Parts: sequence; structure tokens; C-alpha cells
Amino acid sequence: MSSDSFIFDIFRTKTGIDTWKKKMEKKATYLVRDEKRLIVDPSWDAKEIDTQYYKLLLDKAYEEIVRMLPKSSSRSN
Repeated sequence: MSSDSFIFDIFRTKTGIDTWKKKMEKKATYLVRDEKRLIVDPSWDAKEIDTQYYKLLLDKAYEEIVRMLPKSSSRSN
């Protein structure tokens, strides 16, 4: 048994949700409800999201993108 199968079996046992249904295409997706308490919800049944967590992710992504952009050269008018 692969480790992925084992993890999905535990998830299925604890939640009663069959992640192997065709509509899921064997991919479990989730949204973070509370980062500090490590609580997530399946994307198809999300109660709420941790907006501070997602803002932090967006801020980090923005900084990474800005660093990759070429430095602007000063133009003389």
C-alpha cells in the first residue's frame, strides 16, 4: 500500500468522505481555516478561510515576483 493510499484511507475513515470519487480525480484539495491551530476544510465544504494566512502567502509571492523582474533602467527625458 502506498503512503498516499494510507493517508487517504485515514482521511476517509475520520471524515466519512470518499476522496477517490471520480469528481475528485484522486486529488484532495483544501482551504486553510486556521493556520495557528492547523485546521483545514475540504474545498468543497469550506466553512471559512484564514484571510491573514492567505494575505501572507500573497505578500510572499509578490516579493518573489518583484525580485525576479529586471531592474528598471533610468531614462533621460
